[in-house]
Amino acid sequence: MLCPPASFWEAACAHLARVDDLTRLADAAENRLRMSWAQALYRRAAEAGDTDALVQRYELRVLAEDHEGAAALLEQATQVGSTDATPRL
Repeated sequence: MLCPPASFWEAACAHLARVDDLTRLADAAENRLRMSWAQALYRRAAEAGDTDALVQRYELRVLAEDHEGAAALLEQATQVGSTDATPRL
């Protein structure tokens, strides 16, 4: 459960490009309760085409009690064909 400093998360978010790397690090950030970094890394993964990352962002927005933001992400995930999003919608 060691957690790197903010400079690590900033550099990773700015420079990682592979979806697998982004989602793995987003999972690690979430596990370490670095929710804003998890959100940013999942956003980057979603922008790179990972529809599951949109569902992960949805779940983080639900935890943050941002129901409007969560609904918008779920709708977006459904529109791009995420099979995980449809049952939640």
